[in-house]
Amino acid sequence: MYPAFSALATASKSLGLASLCLLLLGHTALAAVPEYEFKAALIFKVGKFVRWPVGAFTSSGGTLRLCVVGKDDFGESIDSLAGQRLQGQVIAIARLSDPEQSAADCHIVFISASERGRLAAFLNSIARSPVLTISDIEGFASQGGMVGFATAASKIHFEINTEASKRAGLAIGAQLLQLATPIADHRMDAHP
Repeated sequence: MYPAFSALATASKSLGLASLCLLLLGHTALAAVPEYEFKAALIFKVGKFVRWPVGAFTSSGGTLRLCVVGKDDFGESIDSLAGQRLQGQVIAIARLSDPEQSAADCHIVFISASERGRLAAFLNSIARSPVLTISDIEGFASQGGMVGFATAASKIHFEINTEASKRAGLAIGAQLLQLATPIADHRMDAHP
């Protein structure tokens, strides 16, 4: 690789991490941003640091399906991600209001707090599918979810369950893991 390209690639990676850090840590600047608009942006940023297994997008026709399961508190903020590119795929938004609908054809799933009572069954149904699971349900990552958004002192931070992501065949980048709180999987059936 030419030195100029190597420097550009390094700068690009650093800029990506810096923008994620600013997005995650720039709480004062984000105070005026509505909560779910911020969470939609976080979902997109987190997705940049996840690697799906080879073949995860083979049958998707160049589309990354981002699904919202349960009550949709995002409104138009999640729709603003439609058509953007993530992992070389074009994002398509789907809302799964019926808990019986399969999320196995989704690549990223945000599970709303309305699904708290059905969370264990839902996570078990897709545990070994290459689906990135994200939620703001309290304790989500320790219950088998992959990325949990948590709010403390009016600031959003996130927790990551790497055991759950490994079961699904997903790799979460080290840069993202450095910014998150690691969470152990406390489900009884979590370990093979």
